[in-house]
Amino acid sequence: MAIGVALLMLVLVSLLILSAVQIAVGEQRSMASDIESQRLNGLAELSLARGFAHLRANANRVSSQQADGWMASGAERWSVCAATQLAPPCGDGSKNIADSRWTAYADVAEARYDSGSGRSKLHYLAPAVTPGSASPRQDVVQIIGEAVSADGRGHAVVRQDALIHPLIEQWPEATIVAGSVRLAGSGRILSGALSIWSSGDTRLEDASLSCAASELVASACGMTLSDASHENADILDVDGNQGANRDSAVAPGDIFERVFGVAAQLWPSLRDQMQSVDSCGSLGPDTRGAIWIAGDCIFSPGVVIGSITTPLVLVIENGRLIADGNAVSGLVMLFSHDGGNSSFVPSNGASIAGALLANAALEITAGSYRVWPDAAVASALQSGAAAPLLLTPVPGSWRDY
Repeated sequence: MAIGVALLMLVLVSLLILSAVQIAVGEQRSMASDIESQRLNGLAELSLARGFAHLRANANRVSSQQADGWMASGAERWSVCAATQLAPPCGDGSKNIADSRWTAYADVAEARYDSGSGRSKLHYLAPAVTPGSASPRQDVVQIIGEAVSADGRGHAVVRQDALIHPLIEQWPEATIVAGSVRLAGSGRILSGALSIWSSGDTRLEDASLSCAASELVASACGMTLSDASHENADILDVDGNQGANRDSAVAPGDIFERVFGVAAQLWPSLRDQMQSVDSCGSLGPDTRGAIWIAGDCIFSPGVVIGSITTPLVLVIENGRLIADGNAVSGLVMLFSHDGGNSSFVPSNGASIAGALLANAALEITAGSYRVWPDAAVASALQSGAAAPLLLTPVPGSWRDY
């Protein structure tokens, strides 16, 4: 009897031990599976983050449909989604989610990543310009991060939509817009709708003047509108010392927000989407896009900066613009976030085709220069065709399927 009870107890203990071992093994397997799932999701999220960074760096080429353009259609680039495609980006891995109304850029080569225990891929999916077209629309794109385990059994996909839009929210109303303006030297400001718009006073000194563009050459000064002795209606300001022009009761306000659609106090968010440079000496005729520099911007003497067809946006943070015979095409913003004055230091006929802005007081104390509005520059920068473009994630669009 005692032996039977002992054997029964031994069997029960063995079963308890076996059950505990099975539970422990199950928990270990579940934990390992959770860790593997988290690792794959992290890898997919990493690919998604790479996708945003990659698209920000290449957003300017979204509008290019040339054969060598990053967003151009063709072999190993954009292709129409077919109803039979189950894999990302046109599918979620098990079923198709995009038809011929969508076009895909699958597995961006420069964004591939292999951790040894898993691989990640980056894809883009965009509405087609027209159904069945491989060309993507230029205003929206879906970014897709995909991760696959080394043994091929684990899989994770995350997606998020992004809007692509031009950097320039609104083209400035005048050739020069600033908090207040003091122009000296031998300068020529050509008038569009307005030559100068200032929330303070505008002072033209020495041989500086505002003039109408010549009918023969857009960059040449025609009829004089305002000079050091007379201020006309081409200058809109709150006049403090001279002139019979109309005083403005409407100031430009936050010029930074008016032009870029971003409030001045949020300037880091804009800088983060622009190309930061340490020196303006590297800028030249092929420079395009959006450039940000902290401190003085000193161009190499005589070098052309940008062009009429590929203009640039240049933001100079707490520094001077120093140009020696340079011809600049684009929009230049002298941005002072500490309230200090901004200076343009020109010489040898330096020129800006586009617009010159300052969110505080603007001073040009000497030198020869021209600043004039250019319709082609304004059009290119506003349309996004040759302009800096911004990438904005769509809130609530993240999903893991």
